[in-house]
Amino acid sequence: IGSALVANAPPDGYTFLISSIGTHVIAPATSANPGYDPITGFTHVAFVGGPPTVIAVNPALGVHSLQELLTLLKGRSEALPYVSPGPGTIGNLIAEYWAEKESIKLAHVAYKGSGQAITDLVAGHVQMGSMTWTAALGQMQAKTIIPLAVSSIRRMPEFPDVPTLKELGYPDLAVTTWFGFAAPAGLPAAITLRMNQEVGNALDAPTVKDRLMAEGFELEKMSPEEVTAYIRGGVAKWGPLAKRLMSADAAK
Repeated sequence: IGSALVANAPPDGYTFLISSIGTHVIAPATSANPGYDPITGFTHVAFVGGPPTVIAVNPALGVHSLQELLTLLKGRSEALPYVSPGPGTIGNLIAEYWAEKESIKLAHVAYKGSGQAITDLVAGHVQMGSMTWTAALGQMQAKTIIPLAVSSIRRMPEFPDVPTLKELGYPDLAVTTWFGFAAPAGLPAAITLRMNQEVGNALDAPTVKDRLMAEGFELEKMSPEEVTAYIRGGVAKWGPLAKRLMSADAAK
């Protein structure tokens, strides 16, 4: 609703949106009528970044690396249930993308958010999760779940021994639950560039940078043109998978 409101607002520099992979990649692909085009309906002003997804397991599963998990899954005839923050989230998409690529069987256990999903993963009711790093961090630090791989570009400072999916041979799975700034289409170039610069300045401010990095954010600055190209690429890459998964869930 908020995204549609901004898309239909006047491009006068007074209305902006905190955009995200949810609002501009997943929602348009999974909604019959989102009320906006994620590319042409907006001026994409600036990129912030976001936390990656971690593939983690309950210690009772008995694996300590993604390769060990893959070997286990290839030897199973039945699907292994896994949790994510919810249907269509990047955690859900990463797990399904990986399963398709490796021809393994996973069964998504849908939750509305990370809280109960993490609780059930820790309790062992489900033994695998594909979760936002921020949501899983406390339990990883407590060693109640074991992180196997992370979708960040670089290894996360808190867990330097956890490899990235990219370095494990999955370059397409370098992705975060990102956030950015958008405005209605047709925002004057001068306002777009000024806002892009000021968002960049804010990300450089120690208080902002430290807070976001504490939340597991991978921060990245982009020009408006780079943001637009990045989102277009995300729509092409993740949109069809999100649409297919949501259609399959609706048919059950």
